[in-house]
Amino acid sequence: MISYDHPVDVLDFLIDQYQNGEMSALVAVIATSGGSVRSVGSIIGISDTGEMAGHISNGCVDATLILKAKEAMKAQQEMTVKFGAGSPYKDLQLPCGGSIELLIKPMPDILGLTQCRDQLNARKTTRLHVTDTYSITLSPKLKIRIVGVGAEMMALIRISRASGFDVIAQSPNDGFLKQANLLGVLKTHHLLTPDHLPGTDDDCWTAVVVMFHDHDWEPEVLAQALSGPAFYLGALGSRKTHAVRKQVLIEKGVSEKRVATIKGPIGLIPSLRDANMVALSCLAEVIQHYTQQT
Repeated sequence: MISYDHPVDVLDFLIDQYQNGEMSALVAVIATSGGSVRSVGSIIGISDTGEMAGHISNGCVDATLILKAKEAMKAQQEMTVKFGAGSPYKDLQLPCGGSIELLIKPMPDILGLTQCRDQLNARKTTRLHVTDTYSITLSPKLKIRIVGVGAEMMALIRISRASGFDVIAQSPNDGFLKQANLLGVLKTHHLLTPDHLPGTDDDCWTAVVVMFHDHDWEPEVLAQALSGPAFYLGALGSRKTHAVRKQVLIEKGVSEKRVATIKGPIGLIPSLRDANMVALSCLAEVIQHYTQQT
């Protein structure tokens, strides 16, 4: 089973199946009740060999869904199936007590899938037409631009990559950037001076996290991020440090309203000293804000 289940990963899976000459089915969640694991609009990919990209449960109905998808592929007909409360499958109840209804589309339109995948990779929202009568809006993957040095930065890169998020690493330290490359970060920038920062490609699905212990870099980095569309901007440091950085930015001419949007100290849990815990707390805060705006 493929662990990542963002729509772009599912689309990649389905396109790969087609290019390899394999049959596949696109599955979309069209209705839920109670505490369903997946939300309406979630998609899953299933191959005729039983491989699955994404999930709809913690395993309690996935095997049956694969069988139903194979039936749809064999018959080359769309199919709807319901699990949980009100389902004909009395022996397959969801532990949450709710229900989930799924639309299975065998052999989905490869051109449509490719266009949607390319739009998502271009950091644009897109409309996926599952059938002639049902379509869903998909948004790009969460991207995190991490700027700084230190153990907290590397810990945040590790858990962000392990979670399947896109990561950009920027640092004045080449050693940290080399480590970031080894962790699968495809885009890194070596920072030369605070006055000569590289341009950014932040968008409204980008979180910017600034993690310097030497705070001389912060004013320019934060001012640049504040001028863009990133949905989250946070900076490492104590409350005292955060108060100082805000005052410095205001004196540089950044509006108090914009400065007030900077999260600091970062993370849902204050006063942590362990780098991994700081990173986890920070990522949790990023996800909290991401889910509020998607």
